[in-house]
Amino acid sequence: MIKKIVTLLLVLVCTSGAVFSQIDKGAFLTRFSVNNNKATLNYEGNINNHIKGNTYALAPGYAIKNNLVLGLFGGLGHYKTETISAFTTAQTKSKNYVAGAFIKMYRSLPNRFFVFGEASLSHAWNDVTSQHHYQPVNGPEQVTNYAAKGNNSNASFKPGIAYQVFSGLQFELLLPDLLVVGYNRSKTESEGKTNTAKSWNAFTGLDKHPLKQLSFGATLLL
Repeated sequence: MIKKIVTLLLVLVCTSGAVFSQIDKGAFLTRFSVNNNKATLNYEGNINNHIKGNTYALAPGYAIKNNLVLGLFGGLGHYKTETISAFTTAQTKSKNYVAGAFIKMYRSLPNRFFVFGEASLSHAWNDVTSQHHYQPVNGPEQVTNYAAKGNNSNASFKPGIAYQVFSGLQFELLLPDLLVVGYNRSKTESEGKTNTAKSWNAFTGLDKHPLKQLSFGATLLL
């Protein structure tokens, strides 16, 4: 579905009139964005994972060349996740904070449309609380609480589509990350025990529900 939407948008703008716009060198840009994530993921073993939450971000930038922008960003998010399996139910709440820098390259299209790629380096902090309910076949229900705090550093790349409403405002649609490479550190406390962990990871944001991971934003050009 997401490939069809992107293809249709590109066909529309490329077959329309040849009126081009650009991000001029020396322009200041400030982007506001909201990302809504609501998905149900199914895994083998009859495990269902329900996720919902929102992320809010602010990203000021400066055009060092025409259609090439460097900038900083910060954001916060909150999520609720419920994981259900045959004998276990887990409810998790998380708060996330992120700060970093980005470089974005625009490609001008007809009628004030753009496509762009955005590469970023970021550092995030997260705070998670969770409660697990285990119901054995025979015996009383067992409840376990745990809390985790961690931070991670990531390098990522994502594409997007923008439309310049007028010279001082454009709307943006950011697609899921094509690639994320990161380093994670975490500290978990459960039942009076503390564990620490460190790991490297690489993943893509493309899954079976990409339309539920789109990020919509508005950018002011000064």
